[in-house]
Amino acid sequence: THQPETGATLEYLNMTFGVIRRPWFISSAFSRQKTGLARLSRFQFPIKDRDRLYTVAVTRSVPQSFAKALSGLSAEEQGEVCVERAREQHEHYVSSLRSILPTLTLPALDEHPDCTFVEDAAVVIGNRAVVNRIGAESRQGEVDAVKTALIQFGLDVTDMREVSSDATCDGGDVLCPFSSSGLNFHGARHVFVGLSERTNEAGVEVLRQTFESANSGVDVIAVSGIDGALHLKSLVTHVDGETLLAPKGPAGDKVLEAMNAEARGYTTIRLPDPAACNVIVVNGVVFAPTIKCQETKNILEKEMNKKKINLRYIDASEFAKKDG
Repeated sequence: THQPETGATLEYLNMTFGVIRRPWFISSAFSRQKTGLARLSRFQFPIKDRDRLYTVAVTRSVPQSFAKALSGLSAEEQGEVCVERAREQHEHYVSSLRSILPTLTLPALDEHPDCTFVEDAAVVIGNRAVVNRIGAESRQGEVDAVKTALIQFGLDVTDMREVSSDATCDGGDVLCPFSSSGLNFHGARHVFVGLSERTNEAGVEVLRQTFESANSGVDVIAVSGIDGALHLKSLVTHVDGETLLAPKGPAGDKVLEAMNAEARGYTTIRLPDPAACNVIVVNGVVFAPTIKCQETKNILEKEMNKKKINLRYIDASEFAKKDG
């Protein structure tokens, strides 16, 4: 169905859920990933808050122009993109989110084929938000509508574009491990930022200036070694505040070493299928891509059962054709 304009949508959300000007969880619809997975961005409550869950997710509809979205795959590797099928997958994803928490869907921007990957536009921690300069120049027009929404949410918004003329950052490069299950919200200790083709040192510095000053005890850490992947979260994600997912093999070894993950107190579940490492966790539920590798599926399901985490599979095959 057609979505109302942003201001009207936010007004409706405020009337319905009464959450404007409170600490927010804001997440994206699908994020652009090299290994093919849908993701929420890790927008969170204040880091010192231990008794809050995610309260709302933000998504953006799939534009009619989606077949023109950027991709690192050749036309032959991509195959034909079916926009209607992508919309069906997106609607199922949003429906799954809405079974857990209120979810706001912003209108698609047909002039920006990549706009459904809304995570890349901003990073939010607590009541503070950084609006990014997305690394791909063709996508930079996607950001203003997200900035408007964040301001209307009552967040303290820093515009990276106004702070540094050189800084770039995609939200897909920002990993903030924490736990959000049951009635507990366990605060994050680290914000890992991948240095990729889309995110640079100047972008990391803007995040550091914004979030380290606001949240005592939180370190913003630049991570190199994002080889063969579009974003950091193409390679590594988290299922709780102490546990990461990463692929077996050299690519996983390299990024975990660059993160100094073990020394920083993280354990890692290693999976044979890299695409399966690209998950999100929302209020005790892990969303994972549909998995073809039975060994990977067995490992993931066993580990989630041990942690008493609900695991749901999401079909994002059309988005995988666009590095999503």
